[in-house]
Amino acid sequence: MIKALTTMLNKTILSFESQETPLDGGTIGNIRLISGKAITDTGETIPFKLVYKSHEKFERPGDPDSWRREYDLYISDLDKSFSNYFRWPKCYHTEISEKKFEIWMEYIDSPSGFNLNIDMLEKAALEIGRWQGRIFAAPELATIINQVKNIGDPAFLKRNFEQWHTQNMSYEYIISNDCKLPEHIKKYYTENKERICHDKSIEYNILRSEICDIPKHLKQMLLDVDERQSTIFENFKRLPIVLCQRDYWHENIFYDNGNVIVVDWDTTGWGYLGEDIAQLVFDDIEIKCFKECWDRLIPCYYKGFTEFADITEDDINNSRTALCDFILIVYGYRKAQKHMFTKSAEMKAQVEIELQNIYDLKL
Repeated sequence: MIKALTTMLNKTILSFESQETPLDGGTIGNIRLISGKAITDTGETIPFKLVYKSHEKFERPGDPDSWRREYDLYISDLDKSFSNYFRWPKCYHTEISEKKFEIWMEYIDSPSGFNLNIDMLEKAALEIGRWQGRIFAAPELATIINQVKNIGDPAFLKRNFEQWHTQNMSYEYIISNDCKLPEHIKKYYTENKERICHDKSIEYNILRSEICDIPKHLKQMLLDVDERQSTIFENFKRLPIVLCQRDYWHENIFYDNGNVIVVDWDTTGWGYLGEDIAQLVFDDIEIKCFKECWDRLIPCYYKGFTEFADITEDDINNSRTALCDFILIVYGYRKAQKHMFTKSAEMKAQVEIELQNIYDLKL
């Protein structure tokens, strides 16, 4: 903490008084706002606010060492790819052990999440496009990024999708009292032991069962993705490869007087043109805003990218065509799970509207 304050305040700090407030963050990371007063070697007292983030070691399936990726990025030269209008929070100090990393970083007191209006989201779309375009057009930046020990790769998207097709719980556990799955799902497994695919995920099995009450045409849209997945991923491989932030949704974006500041970089890696904008226009966006976000944010994204990157019109059109498939690959099963597991009619209706929006766009 002393080292972080010394860097942050550019003064020699001898001691400090502080209090901590939990901040919203991921399910694994510990994120806190630390505020207080720092005492310098000259006796000066300086108020401060900064963010402390620690991250315990864990294994994300199909993504080795992802737990420490944000640390690896912060100690790299990735910040050389940023601009005056797009960056991450300033980093004041980092530490890592075999089981945990810690980062002390800048506190951003600016609009984020649902406080971002459509104009701010347009700016976020424009700047992520520009950032990707600059890296795409500059081999020296790509070289810097490839020096990061465990940067993600384009196959991440497929591995992430395949998780929904592999069972990670035994049948015996699923029907046991220790398992907290909804009772109607446990009952289905108990009564249909011979019908279920034991090597497939719960979501895979329930989606194909009579107890899944997602409207038929929306269910078929999700099943079609399974049937077409080989073709979908082959089509993805024809798209330009860009550096993706891969957690680019409104809760991770701060708008500060025209500047876009982005947090949570632990899934960052090489991916396909369009992955990040597909996430921005769909992930937890208010239903009433979806169409406007789709119509306004996507053109801004490609505009920003092509300001720097010289690619063909076919590349852009292929990327646009892939957007619905990006959304269904990343969120299809996730939305189906939400629909299957909830008892709330309101929640079910919301999921159905979200899926219907994608269905209408595909038409």
